[in-house]
Amino acid sequence: MLDRISLTVGAPMAIKYVMDEYPERRMLYFKNAERERYMLMDITGGKQVLLSSDLQFNLLYDNEADTDIWDGFFELRYVTLDKDEQKVFNSLLDEWRLPSTRPAGLLRTIVGQKKHPRGGEYLLITIWDTKGAYLAWRKQPVTQNRFLQFEYSGGPGALVKQYEQLTKDEIITEVNEILAEEKEKDQEEWQKNF
Repeated sequence: MLDRISLTVGAPMAIKYVMDEYPERRMLYFKNAERERYMLMDITGGKQVLLSSDLQFNLLYDNEADTDIWDGFFELRYVTLDKDEQKVFNSLLDEWRLPSTRPAGLLRTIVGQKKHPRGGEYLLITIWDTKGAYLAWRKQPVTQNRFLQFEYSGGPGALVKQYEQLTKDEIITEVNEILAEEKEKDQEEWQKNF
C-alpha cells in the first residue's frame, strides 16, 4: 500500500537518468501541460527514499487506495491550511469517497502532507479521465468547486500545476530529440568557427 509520494522536477535527460539507474522503482513520468518542464513521481512507497528533493509527502488520503488507477490527466494543487481550513478540506474530501459523488471525470484523489510540514502544507493530486473533464471542473465558480478557496502561503491562490503523463518510451524519444538538436547546434557552431 502506498504510504509516501516523492516528486522531482527537471530536464528530461535527468528524468531519464533516474529512470535508467533505478528500473526496479515504480515511477510515473510527466510533462508540464503549460511549458517544457518534466516531473518524476516515485510511487514505490516504503522506507527507502530515492529522490532527494524537498517534495516528499506522507500519504494522508487516497479514495482509490485499493486500485491501481494511475493513468489520466494530473493536477497537483499545493495548499497551506490552518486548522479550521483543514476541517473544511477534509469534509470536502469525504464527499469524494464514492465515485458517484465526485465531479464528472474524476478518477482518483490523493492527499499528502509535506514530510517536514511548516504550517499545514498539503499536496492534492487529482487524476482525471481527460483534460476536458479537469478543465470543466476547474472553471466552475468557487460556490460549486470549493477547493478553489484554499491558498498557498507563498502567494495568492493555490500553487496549481497540470501534468500530462508520459510513457517511458515517450521520455526516451524526447531525450533523443533534445540530444539530436544539441548535436546539430554544436555542428553548426563548429562550422561557423572553422
